[in-house]
Amino acid sequence: MISAIVLVRAKLRADQLARTLSALVPAAVEGIVSQVLLAGETIGAAERVVADHAGCDVVLGTGEADAVQRALVKAARPLVLVLLAGSLPLSDLLGEVGLLAREEAIDHVLFLRDDPPTLAARLLGRRAEILGILASRARLLAVPHPDFGTLSRIRPSRNLAARARRVP
Repeated sequence: MISAIVLVRAKLRADQLARTLSALVPAAVEGIVSQVLLAGETIGAAERVVADHAGCDVVLGTGEADAVQRALVKAARPLVLVLLAGSLPLSDLLGEVGLLAREEAIDHVLFLRDDPPTLAARLLGRRAEILGILASRARLLAVPHPDFGTLSRIRPSRNLAARARRVP
């Protein structure tokens, strides 16, 4: 089982957040995700309603790094998925994360990348935008100033086979 931290950044619509959270529901039903935390510097009233309906705890911080740090401290599971709100994980993520969650230890960081719509973009897969990060809670807690950009530079790392897309 894993904890999921959904990171809210500025200019997020409530419907985008709802789509991100709804993509995690099958993982919760299958027992892969046991906790979802919504983290951010500011979270609007509409987004709080969505979080409340989804059963998410809201974690606020004085900045993105502080919000992520607080959410990591609150995370109940040793394996954590940090996911950008407004991202839509594709269905194969659930199976892959489920298999990884059963491993004894994950010693590297795994990136969930954007599924580019064009062939040219797919050929440059290493440059696809990182939309999620799966790693041990301890590994992420050891990072000073753990904003999403800093977490996306942790090494060693590899890409998950699963992909995600930005919610339009």
